[in-house]
Amino acid sequence: MSRYVMMVLTNPTTGQDDAYNEWYDNEHVPDVVKAGRFVSGQRFRLAATGIGNVTPPTHQYLALYEIEAESAEAANEALLEASRNGGLSGHDAIDLSSVATWFFEPISKLHSPG
Repeated sequence: MSRYVMMVLTNPTTGQDDAYNEWYDNEHVPDVVKAGRFVSGQRFRLAATGIGNVTPPTHQYLALYEIEAESAEAANEALLEASRNGGLSGHDAIDLSSVATWFFEPISKLHSPG
């Protein structure tokens, strides 16, 4: 098994912030983690921009998922299978035209202070 991180950038539809956050926090993230191969999931809201940003960000929200799978494709297939089987549902409060998803694999050891 290899370790991956899935990064998902999203936005709510106009005026649907509360419904979007309720669904994403209480349904979507738990359902993704139950889909298999997903170890954990956590959401973040854009707080500020940092060094090197030359254009304003286009997404307000980030979801990070830790994955243990044979491949990134296998993790993605687990999501597709969960969706086909009704384990993942959408919501009209998410702006589907803004969804961006990427899988990353570690290329260095994890560093921490001390």
